[in-house]
Amino acid sequence: MLAGPEDAIEQARTWSLHGMSRDAWKRYGVGGSWHYEVVHAGFKYNMTDIQAAIGLHQVAKLAAFHARRKEIARRYNDAFSDFDSLQVPVQRTHVDHSWHLYVLRLNLNRLDISRNEFIEQLGARKIASSVHFIPIHLHRYYREKYGYRAEDFPVAYREYQRMVSLPLNTRMSDLDVEDVIEAVTQIVRASALRQKGFGQTAAQPARRMEPQRALRVTGPALRRAFDAACASAGLAFLAPLFALIAAAIKLDDGGPVFYSQYRVGKDLRNFRLLKFRSMFLNSAGSLLTAPEDARVTRVGRFLRKYKLDELPQLVNVLKGEMQLVGVRPQMRRFVEIFRDEYEELLQTPPGITDPASLSFRNEERLFHEGSLEEQYITKILPRKLQLSLTYARARTFPSDLDILFRTVLGFKLPSMGWRNRNSDLPAQSLPKIISRTSSKAST
Repeated sequence: MLAGPEDAIEQARTWSLHGMSRDAWKRYGVGGSWHYEVVHAGFKYNMTDIQAAIGLHQVAKLAAFHARRKEIARRYNDAFSDFDSLQVPVQRTHVDHSWHLYVLRLNLNRLDISRNEFIEQLGARKIASSVHFIPIHLHRYYREKYGYRAEDFPVAYREYQRMVSLPLNTRMSDLDVEDVIEAVTQIVRASALRQKGFGQTAAQPARRMEPQRALRVTGPALRRAFDAACASAGLAFLAPLFALIAAAIKLDDGGPVFYSQYRVGKDLRNFRLLKFRSMFLNSAGSLLTAPEDARVTRVGRFLRKYKLDELPQLVNVLKGEMQLVGVRPQMRRFVEIFRDEYEELLQTPPGITDPASLSFRNEERLFHEGSLEEQYITKILPRKLQLSLTYARARTFPSDLDILFRTVLGFKLPSMGWRNRNSDLPAQSLPKIISRTSSKAST
């Protein structure tokens, strides 16, 4: 429906019907004329008869629909207004709110959980919720086309991180509404920060803070020196193998030897990941590959089988963009889905290998028919992240050496000792990580 000054509406009517100067009523009605002209290169935006018939009957119910939505919103406002950790929707005296959505905003400085965790806890209580909407600059098309970063639009990004849309529809019963109120109230009370004094809060031990301290590995300069020395030695020692692989790739299909792609590195900054090319040039489709994927070259299959395609990443290590042991670097769209996990893991550079890499050495065999990305986001990546988080929170220099030796020797599973030392990842974390993908995987 379009509302506005009559002259603007008349122009809109012309644009919406092929740019024709007269619509069907004016041409065929009493006193009308058959003659018309196309005065603009218009569009076919006219409503169908079926839509109009349905619309007329729905308009008759509008007052009742609106009254019920206002009543539900009023009950939400009454229940949530007393919590300093919640901000109810804005209402203005001169505006009759449509209550199409009920968007609750969390004051995150008053809670020890994130918005995503808040939604997860609602889901655990059988309360469906959503986020309206993900800012445009965070979507892949706009990120890739314009190079947008989350911080480029700080207000939109800040508000997005604290918004939750609660259930609001005319078929909700009073009991349904009470269930939502009870769930929100329980979560807020359980997650509220204790007040210390005016303007200050004291958190109960937050799960997010301890891992961040654990990730600050002792002696970062020494670790960096070790990585750089190993990368330099590896590049020198493997130079003949590099030359052999390069020749094989050239002989196989004559294309470029190397392949590079932007990945997300330390502090969520992009860098160019370097690999030996293992797919045919101009291969379309997902960058994930299923078993026997026709886009993978003959040489590429061999390189992938023994992980030789990743050897050029020693250059990334030498440049300081990666380390030998750390979470594998991902594409931006995957990082945005699991942003909380990657914000923690990428306090240090990503790595060539870690326990998840060893455990999922042949992950392409886990794929079956259907969307590869959806399978990866909902089933494989959450489990890899659980392994990476558990390891990162307890890693030591000896455990890194263990991972390196197992990677070189081709062992699939890492040693289990690190799982039982200083690890604070709850047993229920995996289902939480998986549930977080439910609304985003289809995007």
